[in-house]
Amino acid sequence: MKAQAVQPPQIPRRLPAEVVRELVAQLELVGVSVTGETFHQQETKDLLFEQVVFRRSDFSQTKIERVRATDCRFETCDLSAVNWEKARFKRVALVDCRLLGAQLPGAQMEHLTLHGCNAESAVLVEAVLRQARFERCNLRQALLEGTDLSGVVFAQCDLSGASLLGAKMVGTDLRGSNISGLRIRAGDLRGTIVDPQQAVQIAGLLGLVVRDVEEDLPGKDEYPEQVE
Repeated sequence: MKAQAVQPPQIPRRLPAEVVRELVAQLELVGVSVTGETFHQQETKDLLFEQVVFRRSDFSQTKIERVRATDCRFETCDLSAVNWEKARFKRVALVDCRLLGAQLPGAQMEHLTLHGCNAESAVLVEAVLRQARFERCNLRQALLEGTDLSGVVFAQCDLSGASLLGAKMVGTDLRGSNISGLRIRAGDLRGTIVDPQQAVQIAGLLGLVVRDVEEDLPGKDEYPEQVE
């Protein structure tokens, strides 16, 4: 599967500012910008964000069931240790955000972009990502087990120690990313795009020994040439 272009959020250039102190159930935010708000540890459900820009806002340790975000942008926001179950994102961009230990189980995300985000130890299991791109992101020790990553691009990301066991990776592009210690099965790699250096790393992860054809080749010393 060839990676398709990721569509950016469709957001008007100018948005009125909105003051939001609390994430109450069934809150709807449409066509506004939210800056510098703190929602730390708040719990709620059924939120709708459409054409919203969040800047420098603190969502850390929030617990939200069923958040839907369409044409939204998160800039320098803190989403560390969030628990957003059954999230639905479409044309969403996260830029320079913290997602340390973020949990997004069962998420469905389409046209998603993460740039410069720290998502170390994030949990994105049994999720579905369509037309997604990760650029210069820290995904060390992240759990992406059972996630559909078909066609997803990881550009210059750190995936060291991440677990992709059971992930669907047809057309997933890992070129240029750090995959040291990646946890994955051979069958999961069918159709994955890697660079030559990564191919050698993956062979090592799978227990293969890669050697040059001439290295340790028995023949010249063990079987001397016969003289007629």
